[in-house]
Amino acid sequence: METEEKKEKKNKKKKSDKIEVSVKHKTLRIICFVIVTVIAIVSFSIGISQWVKKEPGYYDIKASADDLVPGYANGITLTCYFDGKSDEIRVKNNNATTAYSNGLKWIYCMVDAETNYDGYNNIAMLNQHMGEDISVSSELFNILTDAYEFTCKGTGYNMFAGLLAQEWNSILYLDDPSEVDPLNDPYEAERLEKLAEATANLDNFSFEIVDEAKHTVCFNISQEYRQLIEDLELEGPVLDLNIMREAFILRYLTRTLNDAGITTGFIATDSGLTCTLSESSEA
Repeated sequence: METEEKKEKKNKKKKSDKIEVSVKHKTLRIICFVIVTVIAIVSFSIGISQWVKKEPGYYDIKASADDLVPGYANGITLTCYFDGKSDEIRVKNNNATTAYSNGLKWIYCMVDAETNYDGYNNIAMLNQHMGEDISVSSELFNILTDAYEFTCKGTGYNMFAGLLAQEWNSILYLDDPSEVDPLNDPYEAERLEKLAEATANLDNFSFEIVDEAKHTVCFNISQEYRQLIEDLELEGPVLDLNIMREAFILRYLTRTLNDAGITTGFIATDSGLTCTLSESSEA
């Protein structure tokens, strides 16, 4: 049996093992927690307010994503200058985003030489329906007629050089193009020579304005050019805006944005083309 002295020692040990929380200390901790929470909420609110608040200045406008045309905004940037109050700037930014996204997607689809989109009589459709009368939008009609005029001047631009450009690009984009470099590969040199010669001969192509009022055109190629395509086993668009494509896109976008009241800023492409909006000099 335990002695009274041992029992007393055990009881003291149990009491010493208990952690007693002072009410005073507990209240202090609650007060500190509340203060820290309030500080965090205030800091977060200030941060959100600063993030949402818009100051006058230049803003890069991001085109809206589109699952059907995922790459339509690649390689092009719109920068706009907005002034006024924060709410006014936010509205201007949203309006610019909408006008820019809609305009860029529309013209991108119109000048696409390879892919046809529902509701668009674009360049791809002309390539896919050679010899047929196709009615296009007024803007695409103007682009095509301008491109044809540039082509006929014989100054180096050719709207019918789609396959030639494609053949060159297929070499340039190779990890090791030296093997098929025309300087090293006689077969590739012969292919390019035949294709370049036939493409330079504008008699191999026809671009006819069937009805100017209805913007109806007809694009076709000669039987000789068709045979060359078959002999060289080529696939791809013949009619292609190629090096003028970005210039036509910028021209259309500039007009569209100006008409929408977005007049201060500039549009630039990764290749170095830049076009200013109508009132940029006033920013």
